[in-house]
Amino acid sequence: MLDSEDTLAAYVRKSSGHEPTAGPSQEAEEKRVIDGLVSMAGRDGAISIIQGYEKMKGKLTEMIAKKAANNSTVTEEDVKRVFNELRGERKRPR
Repeated sequence: MLDSEDTLAAYVRKSSGHEPTAGPSQEAEEKRVIDGLVSMAGRDGAISIIQGYEKMKGKLTEMIAKKAANNSTVTEEDVKRVFNELRGERKRPR
Protein backbone atom coordinates (compact mmCIF):
# COMPACT_ATOMS: atom_id res chain seq x y z
CA MET A 1 0.00 0.00 0.00
CA LEU A 2 2.88 2.36 0.66
CA ASP A 3 4.73 1.35 -2.50
CA SER A 4 4.59 3.99 -5.24
CA GLU A 5 4.66 1.15 -7.77
CA ASP A 6 1.42 -0.22 -6.27
CA THR A 7 -1.04 0.89 -8.92
CA LEU A 8 -4.30 -0.50 -10.17
CA ALA A 9 -2.61 -1.23 -13.49
CA ALA A 10 0.15 -3.24 -11.80
CA TYR A 11 -2.38 -5.25 -9.80
CA VAL A 12 -4.48 -6.09 -12.86
CA ARG A 13 -1.38 -6.95 -14.90
CA LYS A 14 -0.12 -9.33 -12.20
CA SER A 15 -3.49 -10.97 -11.61
CA SER A 16 -4.06 -11.53 -15.32
CA GLY A 17 -0.65 -13.17 -15.75
CA HIS A 18 0.40 -10.65 -18.40
CA GLU A 19 3.78 -9.58 -17.09
CA PRO A 20 5.39 -7.72 -20.02
CA THR A 21 9.12 -8.18 -20.48
CA ALA A 22 9.83 -4.84 -22.13
CA GLY A 23 6.75 -3.31 -20.48
CA PRO A 24 4.74 -0.42 -21.78
CA SER A 25 4.90 2.90 -20.04
CA GLN A 26 2.84 3.25 -16.89
CA GLU A 27 0.53 5.66 -18.72
CA ALA A 28 -0.08 3.17 -21.55
CA GLU A 29 -0.65 0.36 -19.06
CA GLU A 30 -3.15 2.44 -17.05
CA LYS A 31 -5.02 3.28 -20.26
CA ARG A 32 -5.18 -0.43 -21.13
CA VAL A 33 -6.55 -1.27 -17.69
CA ILE A 34 -9.13 1.52 -17.80
CA ASP A 35 -10.23 0.52 -21.30
CA GLY A 36 -10.63 -3.07 -20.07
CA LEU A 37 -12.68 -1.95 -17.08
CA VAL A 38 -14.91 0.21 -19.27
CA SER A 39 -15.49 -2.66 -21.69
CA MET A 40 -16.36 -5.04 -18.83
CA ALA A 41 -18.31 -2.77 -16.48
CA GLY A 42 -19.27 0.24 -18.58
CA ARG A 43 -18.07 3.79 -17.95
CA ASP A 44 -19.97 4.32 -14.70
CA GLY A 45 -19.01 0.89 -13.40
CA ALA A 46 -15.33 1.50 -14.19
CA ILE A 47 -15.43 4.84 -12.37
CA SER A 48 -17.05 3.18 -9.36
CA ILE A 49 -14.46 0.38 -9.31
CA ILE A 50 -11.53 2.80 -9.51
CA GLN A 51 -12.98 5.08 -6.83
CA GLY A 52 -13.57 2.09 -4.56
CA TYR A 53 -10.04 0.82 -5.06
CA GLU A 54 -8.55 4.24 -4.33
CA LYS A 55 -10.71 4.64 -1.21
CA MET A 56 -9.67 1.19 0.05
CA LYS A 57 -6.01 1.91 -0.63
CA GLY A 58 -6.26 5.29 1.11
CA LYS A 59 -7.94 3.88 4.23
CA LEU A 60 -5.44 1.03 4.51
CA THR A 61 -2.50 3.38 3.93
CA GLU A 62 -3.81 5.75 6.61
CA MET A 63 -4.23 2.93 9.12
CA ILE A 64 -0.75 1.54 8.38
CA ALA A 65 0.82 5.00 8.71
CA LYS A 66 -0.85 5.53 12.11
CA LYS A 67 0.40 2.15 13.29
CA ALA A 68 3.91 2.95 12.06
CA ALA A 69 3.85 6.35 13.80
CA ASN A 70 2.93 4.61 17.06
CA ASN A 71 5.51 1.88 16.41
CA SER A 72 2.83 -0.79 16.71
CA THR A 73 2.02 -3.87 14.67
CA VAL A 74 -0.86 -4.06 12.20
CA THR A 75 -3.13 -6.89 13.29
CA GLU A 76 -5.73 -8.92 11.49
CA GLU A 77 -8.34 -7.08 13.57
CA ASP A 78 -7.04 -3.71 12.31
CA VAL A 79 -7.46 -4.81 8.71
CA LYS A 80 -10.89 -6.29 9.38
CA ARG A 81 -11.97 -3.03 11.05
CA VAL A 82 -10.95 -1.01 7.97
CA PHE A 83 -12.88 -3.34 5.65
CA ASN A 84 -15.93 -3.29 7.94
CA GLU A 85 -15.84 0.53 7.88
CA LEU A 86 -15.65 0.46 4.08
CA ARG A 87 -18.59 -1.95 3.89
CA GLY A 88 -20.60 0.30 6.21
CA GLU A 89 -19.86 3.35 4.07
CA ARG A 90 -20.88 1.47 0.93
CA LYS A 91 -24.23 0.48 2.43
CA ARG A 92 -25.16 4.02 3.49
CA PRO A 93 -27.46 5.86 1.10
CA ARG A 94 -25.70 8.52 -0.93
